[in-house]
Amino acid sequence: MKRFSSRLCLAALAAGGLLSGTTQAPAAALYSGGSSAAFGLYLRWFQETNGGLTLLNCNPSEVLTGGGTRTCVVYAPVGSGAGLAAFLNQQSPSALPSDWPYESPFIPYDETFTPHIGVGYGAGREFFDFAGSDSVLTTAQIFAYNSATGPRSARGPAIQIPAAGMPVAIAFNTTGLTLHPSRIVPAGGSPSAKMTIGGSGRLYLSRRAYCGIFAGTITNWNDPVLTEDNLGQPLVTASTPIRVVVRQESSGTTFLLSRHLETVCNGGVDTSHPVVPGPLANYGFGVGTVVSWPTTFVKATGDNGVATAVASTTGAIGYVGPTYTQQAIAPEVSPAPVAANLQTRDSFEHGQSPAVVKPIPPAPTHTQNAVDSFVVPTTPNVSNWSAALDTAALHNPPNDATNPIDPANPQAYPIVGFTLLDFYTCYFPASETAAIRKFITDYTNGGVYDVAARNRGFAPLPPSVKTAVKTLALNNTLTSIHTGPIPGTCTISSGS
Repeated sequence: MKRFSSRLCLAALAAGGLLSGTTQAPAAALYSGGSSAAFGLYLRWFQETNGGLTLLNCNPSEVLTGGGTRTCVVYAPVGSGAGLAAFLNQQSPSALPSDWPYESPFIPYDETFTPHIGVGYGAGREFFDFAGSDSVLTTAQIFAYNSATGPRSARGPAIQIPAAGMPVAIAFNTTGLTLHPSRIVPAGGSPSAKMTIGGSGRLYLSRRAYCGIFAGTITNWNDPVLTEDNLGQPLVTASTPIRVVVRQESSGTTFLLSRHLETVCNGGVDTSHPVVPGPLANYGFGVGTVVSWPTTFVKATGDNGVATAVASTTGAIGYVGPTYTQQAIAPEVSPAPVAANLQTRDSFEHGQSPAVVKPIPPAPTHTQNAVDSFVVPTTPNVSNWSAALDTAALHNPPNDATNPIDPANPQAYPIVGFTLLDFYTCYFPASETAAIRKFITDYTNGGVYDVAARNRGFAPLPPSVKTAVKTLALNNTLTSIHTGPIPGTCTISSGS
């Protein structure tokens, strides 16, 4: 993978007198990091925020017409867990990011490759402004934020807002698999087709199948359940072990997948396989950004690492954000794996067999069908928003008399959530506050931001959610994003 050399960059800057000691002065930039699944989306969004310039061409020292300098946004894809840790610590992450570009000749990132003892974008509060995560802030994290040693006194209340709806794509390696020709969803389809019928391969995985694979009970591509899903045609002619690839580090993608598996893979009755009857597997590895996967599963870093491992390993299957599969118009990796089509909750509850089911890909339309069920919290604070973003609708729980099918749309992709942005309330100086408020305004206004989301396999926020995000973050009260210091609210000044 091509990377700009941080150490060479730092040496060059020091030689040019742009560094003092071991830590450079902060450039006119917004420093961020976290989710690797949403890296490609944020990179494109930040290009718009950067005045149309790519990160490598955005110079924070450029003097703009009318005065002032350009504010550039940089983002290190270190995983949701490391991003949230940086947010709570008010300190740039220093781990090696999993994808590139995350730095430039103007804004270096010191990871000191072995071991990771660098200072990332720089040491000090002024080198981290917000996080990206696919997992919600937990009660414990909110408590830590508000504690005496947390960011609350300096930075004001935390704000966590959704950026886009995100499916968890089940990526797989097609080598040696004979996929039934009637499952017509050709890989590498047209851009318009990828919005609806998907850019995935013809593999259909029922709930029974993917529960079994990720619970470790379906271990070979010749399993009878997989054969029935493939309309009775064996996927392989000889025994082919399934190689499950999972995330090694703290990951929001892991959180979204494990949350779903914990809810639906519960040993319940499966009525959708008349040829091979049997129960769903019991998933028992926990819910979170890190779970206790079986030791037989292969581990990789970042969605980039998982996608690369899947694409290069016969028999492999894993989970990634949609940008790292052929679901995206321009995937983040090459070659990119294809994504499986899954059984919807509605189809499972009605016992639809593989012969009659309509497999659903992780396409923006089907993700939109799921996230449209999101209910905006009536009391706007970080705890209520986190609870709402972790709503039971997105857990996709089993149907019963007191819990009607939700999301109600029968064409909703089953494994979904939101990719999120975590902001402080108080920033300094005012130019930084203005840049953050402008970015939130721009992406919630839609337009090119919505197009960029769809092209990368994400679903734009529903209009009601966009309005609620603006109300929460930009309402010009002490609970929205503003410039500090403010007596009784936040003490931040001069980046300290």
